[in-house]
Amino acid sequence: MSRVGVNFPAAFAYRASLDPSQECLVDVNAGAPTRRWSYGELDRAADEVAAGLAAVGVGSGDRVVLRLRNTGEFLLALLGTLRAGAIAVPTIRQYSADELAFALTDCEAACLIFDDEDRAPIESVVPAGVRAFHAGAPGEAADALAELRGQDAAGEELGIGAPHEQIDAADDALIFYTSGTTSKPKGVVLSHGAILDSCLLNAEAWRMRASDRSYVVLPLFHCNALFMQTIPALLSGATAILGDRYSASRYLDECREHRITLANITAGAIRSLLAQPAGRGDRDHEIRLLTFGLPLHGEEIDAAEARYGFPVRMCYGLTESAAGGTRGPLHIDPRSGWQSLGPAQSGWEVAIGDPDGEHLPPGEVGEILFRGPGLMSRYWGRQELTAETLRDGWLRTGDLGTIDSAGYAHFHSREKDMLKPKGENVAASEIELALEGHPAVTEAAVVGLFDPHHEERVVAVVVGEPCADEELGAHCGELLAPFKVPSEYVWVDELPKTSIGKINKGEIKAMLEARPAEADDVG
Repeated sequence: MSRVGVNFPAAFAYRASLDPSQECLVDVNAGAPTRRWSYGELDRAADEVAAGLAAVGVGSGDRVVLRLRNTGEFLLALLGTLRAGAIAVPTIRQYSADELAFALTDCEAACLIFDDEDRAPIESVVPAGVRAFHAGAPGEAADALAELRGQDAAGEELGIGAPHEQIDAADDALIFYTSGTTSKPKGVVLSHGAILDSCLLNAEAWRMRASDRSYVVLPLFHCNALFMQTIPALLSGATAILGDRYSASRYLDECREHRITLANITAGAIRSLLAQPAGRGDRDHEIRLLTFGLPLHGEEIDAAEARYGFPVRMCYGLTESAAGGTRGPLHIDPRSGWQSLGPAQSGWEVAIGDPDGEHLPPGEVGEILFRGPGLMSRYWGRQELTAETLRDGWLRTGDLGTIDSAGYAHFHSREKDMLKPKGENVAASEIELALEGHPAVTEAAVVGLFDPHHEERVVAVVVGEPCADEELGAHCGELLAPFKVPSEYVWVDELPKTSIGKINKGEIKAMLEARPAEADDVG
């Protein structure tokens, strides 16, 4: 249960009132003019969005789906939605039209805010009764969310912060759709108190201060970028700089240009940085801390710290925990061995459980369990799944690990049939279902093979009447987001099965990994 008794809009409005002229948000998306908002300007603009939503009938508890890039529009839409008392539903920007339609229907959305240049495919799947608003071109600074902000507002009487007292900390604030072992994503519901508490603890963990400048290149539609970087910065009086994508060759130059002090990327991105040619300017920056998700080898961390001169710290959490969980500490040994996730961060507990949820002693492998103030309220519309995942106040992560005698958690593997291409959680069954919808495929098994830059690459092993890879890729591309589409298709006569007829994915992975090295470059 959250320890913070206020809602996020109230907390942000308070921070904005302390220094309205302080630079809050900078949008540096490539190809568009740089745009800047002070705390006071962002607060007022969010109020206008809330007023516009109220004018079209969006109110308390309504769901507003966001399909937006890393731009100022995303944060304006998010803050305005929450200030209106509604629930924001950020969706993966690469979702296909069909995947977006599922989210809109599943959460019974009242409104969609999107920025796709080609609007026709999106508008064609919007259910009847759902209001859709285009965010406007990023380069048109004055027109950011103009369509919403220009509504004749029943909301004009909503002064800055006026609806705050009407929103309880326990009220639903966000729904994130994340893949599970089933073929359809599930909606993770987080309360105002959960996200506020988790973000304040992250700001505390990274010693965030008003002079910090945090560079956000991971997508805002994920909890990592929002809860590890952006919202902690906004609650600390710091400045969030939004970039549209990560580039290994440009990243350090961009950090220098924008005077970045806090950086957060993925393990694969760190490897790609290390693969760049070394230069005299590698330590010419103001970065005081680099954080990342997913484990790196200890020697990779050592190499990054030695080359670039900043500490590199692992963080581990789930959408279901509002990114809260374990953190590599700043002032004591951060690793304590390979695959270390760090100890539980302040306010949280971590344990290892057996299949019945009983806690195991140090050194024994079991499921990683979390308990803390940022836990989800429930899965949207999935009571049984909620009960399976939240047991006696503990979150079952589905990941296997151990805890050592010093209290550090260590990651071993994923218990569920999940993949992690480009840092995204993807259910193998979702891809298999799409493949088996092609007339040439009678059976399919999808596995992930290690990739140094994208965590895992998706490989499909298929049975049926062989057809061209391009044909299968195009078929999957119509049904799935690009990062879910397999990079390789391997045709076999039959899939290996266990004695009870279950597909043996361990044997499949072993077969693929045993191939000659040059075969790994296929796709």
